[in-house]
Amino acid sequence: MSKVKRVSLIISFVVASIIFAGLATKSIIPVKDSSSSVSSPRKISEGEMKKLKQETDLITTKFGKFRRVSSEQSFKTSETAYDLDSVNEQTKVLILDDYDGVFITSKN
Repeated sequence: MSKVKRVSLIISFVVASIIFAGLATKSIIPVKDSSSSVSSPRKISEGEMKKLKQETDLITTKFGKFRRVSSEQSFKTSETAYDLDSVNEQTKVLILDDYDGVFITSKN
């Protein structure tokens, strides 16, 4: 075998080994993507949930958007809902104890 063929064969073997090692390492050892900032979800406490609800300024439902107001306005009983499950197309005001507030329909 000539010297050129031996060198070519050795180079081919080295290149193939490097490629194989790279593929094997990539599939066996996961590499953490530094651009990923996904973390495991955690359950929030009742206190954290209460605070989030009290800080909520806008509630969106399939019947529209409701913005927090500082005082209750005069609406018909049929236009008032006291929980999110009671919201319908006639609802114009939400009075929610959990959210510690009053929300009225928003035109936006």
